[in-house]
Amino acid sequence: MTEIKTKLVRCKICGEIFDSSLEKCPVCNAGPEFFEPVEDSGSGFSADTQQRYFILGSGPAAVNAAEAIRKRDATGNILILSEEEVLPYNRPMLTKNMFSEPQQDKFAIHDKKWYEERNIQLLLGRRVESINTETKEIKTEDGLTFSYDKCIYTLGAHFFIPPFRGRDAENVTGIRTIADIEKLSSYRGPGKKAGVIGGGVTGLEAAWELKKAGFDTYVFDSAPSLMANKLDPTASALLMEIFESEGVHIVTSADTEACEDGKVKLKDGREYEADLVIVSCGVRANKAVAEAAGIKTDRAVIVNERMETSAPGVYAAGDCAEFEGVNYALWPEASRQGEVAGANAAGDVSVLFKGEAYGMTMDVANTMLYSIGTASGDKPEKTKEFLDEEKKTLRKFFFIGGKLCGATLIGDITEMSEVSDMVAENKPYSEMFEDKKKEISPPRAERSPFHFSKYDFNSESAAGYNNCH
Repeated sequence: MTEIKTKLVRCKICGEIFDSSLEKCPVCNAGPEFFEPVEDSGSGFSADTQQRYFILGSGPAAVNAAEAIRKRDATGNILILSEEEVLPYNRPMLTKNMFSEPQQDKFAIHDKKWYEERNIQLLLGRRVESINTETKEIKTEDGLTFSYDKCIYTLGAHFFIPPFRGRDAENVTGIRTIADIEKLSSYRGPGKKAGVIGGGVTGLEAAWELKKAGFDTYVFDSAPSLMANKLDPTASALLMEIFESEGVHIVTSADTEACEDGKVKLKDGREYEADLVIVSCGVRANKAVAEAAGIKTDRAVIVNERMETSAPGVYAAGDCAEFEGVNYALWPEASRQGEVAGANAAGDVSVLFKGEAYGMTMDVANTMLYSIGTASGDKPEKTKEFLDEEKKTLRKFFFIGGKLCGATLIGDITEMSEVSDMVAENKPYSEMFEDKKKEISPPRAERSPFHFSKYDFNSESAAGYNNCH
């Protein structure tokens, strides 16, 4: 079979690799100014076989595993099994397009032709029931049995819905599948109210889509500040102010007790009307099938650097996998893990997984946010802050041992690619900012690595300067 090559680019923000024809990154929505070309040179490894590769799941890990196998084994049999009846799709796009028509050409990772050209079979609309690692057989809930030589477990994760009363009500849902967004339109209408339980990235994206669709929208975050695990207090307060100014109400220290009687009821007695409630409280790995098969698990299915599980011939990748104690549950890591799993399943043991830190981006509420590394304010030894309250922009840098360990940009994130590189390099504080005490006269208009001139630094607000602690 002739190897099919496409022109690829890598998003410098989230690390996703995709076809250059796309105008925006399918994961983080970054524009082409943040793309860099990637040479798809293929693999030097080749071992054509008649092996049966059976891939459970249909997310990025599954698709990348299939592609990695086919690059190395032109004749092996590859089958992807998915409980959904649609082509594998970009799940992060769901919360960004909640009220758009869920068309396959918009959400799909690849079209049907892509799988046909690579002789990758799709078995859609079937759920796996069990794996027998001794006989190397897979059974589906509708009674089908398949034999495999290599199995790649990429069953992903499911939304965690806290045990509040009314969690199973029809108007309470997560946004995890196309089926989830297909039912949302029925709740639209004049004067409708919506609540979002959870103030993380997906929750805030959902809240903004609800606001744009005409809902009076509230976000309920159990933490005392918005995105407290990702942002320091300054950034959190600014982001909250931005959402409130755009008409999205943020309720913090909000522990949900019930969703009933058309209301979100909090444990402290506060109540808010809600015709529709979207829950975004994190995910949990789908590990039950692996556990039943005797495969070692913890928070997720335990894998090594080759994505091998404790069962010979079985690999795991994506949101259901745990590497060195970490269950990433992030799209870029899932994509890379799938590639590693597929390569090793095909016999290319030179391909290894190494955990990487990618930045977090959001494009909501008519602003943009980028955060990377240690940026929550609890670990850094020194910070440098540039806050413009009028323009609602923030640039904040975090240092440990005098070296850059994280950064947050709000409003103006044009320099996030450069910031990302400097965090990766652990740029020294001394190379980024000059010692203010040594400056006697107004400096020349020379720009720093972050495009702050020395004059800009001197004219920084007192509040900003006092935050250099």
